[in-house]
Amino acid sequence: MKFKRLGESSFSANTTTNASGQFTASSLKNGFYQITVTPPSYIGTTTYYFKMFVSGNDTITLRLSVAQKTVTGTISLYFDESTRMTKTGTVSSSSMTVTFKRTNSAGTANQHSTNATVTVSGVDPTYTINLVPGYYIVAASSRCYKTYTSSVISVTANKTHNFNMYVDHDDADNHYDLVRKSNASGHWYGCENCGAVFDFEAHTKSNWTYKNTSQCYRYCTVCNYVTDGPSDHTMTSYVSKAATCTTKGTRTYYCTRGCGHTYTEDIAKSGHVGNGIWVYDNNGSASSVGTHHQNCKNCGVVMNANTACTRGSMIANGQTNHYDQCSVCSGKRYFNHTWTETSRTGYVCTGGTIYYKCNTCGATKSGSYAATEAHNFRASCDTFHNCSWNTYCTAAGVHVWNGYYHIMCTRCKAVDDSKWCAMHCGTIKTKWPCPY
Repeated sequence: MKFKRLGESSFSANTTTNASGQFTASSLKNGFYQITVTPPSYIGTTTYYFKMFVSGNDTITLRLSVAQKTVTGTISLYFDESTRMTKTGTVSSSSMTVTFKRTNSAGTANQHSTNATVTVSGVDPTYTINLVPGYYIVAASSRCYKTYTSSVISVTANKTHNFNMYVDHDDADNHYDLVRKSNASGHWYGCENCGAVFDFEAHTKSNWTYKNTSQCYRYCTVCNYVTDGPSDHTMTSYVSKAATCTTKGTRTYYCTRGCGHTYTEDIAKSGHVGNGIWVYDNNGSASSVGTHHQNCKNCGVVMNANTACTRGSMIANGQTNHYDQCSVCSGKRYFNHTWTETSRTGYVCTGGTIYYKCNTCGATKSGSYAATEAHNFRASCDTFHNCSWNTYCTAAGVHVWNGYYHIMCTRCKAVDDSKWCAMHCGTIKTKWPCPY
């Protein structure tokens, strides 16, 4: 800025405004002055002239008629660094502020601020603003998004300046209408406006919980999200009261997941069931086949009492007796043998063996008998023995002793010490083979 007093050829003062546009011109004489204002080049090339009268210390304000420039742009909204926001309504014309703060080229001055007009159509808002040429820092803010601050921009002509804004995932207080949300992965607080997620946690599962007689389920104890099921109960059972032959029992069913679902069913009484082991009652006799019974395999009660035995043929029990045996219980009736002599061996003069057989079972035995008569030594051996002496002949003096035969029993062939002469024996005597 230059000050030139009327009538003088040189400038009385030459000064420059500070960052706020303020200036000081000192040592001016009273009089009329022409003020020449040359703005910085970024404002334009027009030189401005003003006239004023100086009569003392004065404070003046000079207003330059500078043509404004139009700055427009689009604010691209992102959910994160790589994901564009697709949800409309996350910002509105009333909630978003785009402020242009006038500064110097270094960005250190803060002269004044002006808000742009914001228009929202669809997802991304647009803005427009008319500005005096100069340096500006742009600041855009809206709920749910991180505040955007640009570097220093130079406005010397109409221009378009686009920038990006990102959802603020760090500051929950910058969002509104945070509500509990959940899915199969976990639960969180979500912003109803932009969908930002805060405080995500995995579900804390409950125990299995009864739903109905068919199903049970598990849920998150924090957000109540159903994490498992509802699905069919996994049922198993056990006998809580055993059935007997005469009383019914109880089977209890329960869900193995522990949801508490349970029910019972009756177990039919079994009735007595034979164990298949027939027991002889030991009451058979010559006049009765006897009886047998079996016991219930469950409770032991007697079944089929007084059932008649089924008898077969007699079986020898050695020489003591014989028996018949029931084909069902193997019970035995014992009877004495009835012996009959079948044959004997030996002689009346020696005794011998008698053979017997039981008329009922066919068993056999043997016994002995004693001699009942003396030997009948009226036979001789069949071998003539030569001898030179002639003693002991019963017909001594009649027979000629020229040899002898051994005297033997006519029945058992026993040999006597006596010897008979050949003449005495003749040919009519019974002869046995000579034992010598």
